[in-house]
Amino acid sequence: DLAHNRLPFKLETQEEVKKMLLIKEVNGSKIYAKSGWGMDVTPQVGWLTGWVEQANGKKIPFFAQHEI
Repeated sequence: DLAHNRLPFKLETQEEVKKMLLIKEVNGSKIYAKSGWGMDVTPQVGWLTGWVEQANGKKIPFFAQHEI
């Protein structure tokens, strides 16, 4: 998985993608996320998925979905 650099890509590439996904830093913790929108379904659905990397290095995944 990307959070732990376990994808079949160069470490440098994974680190660059993580830079793109970093949306916020709060008190030493970092939030990495990607949003999406399913426009071709009814009702339409939006989502946000990613992980929080705590200051101690622990990573906590999350997923949120909302009908639009």
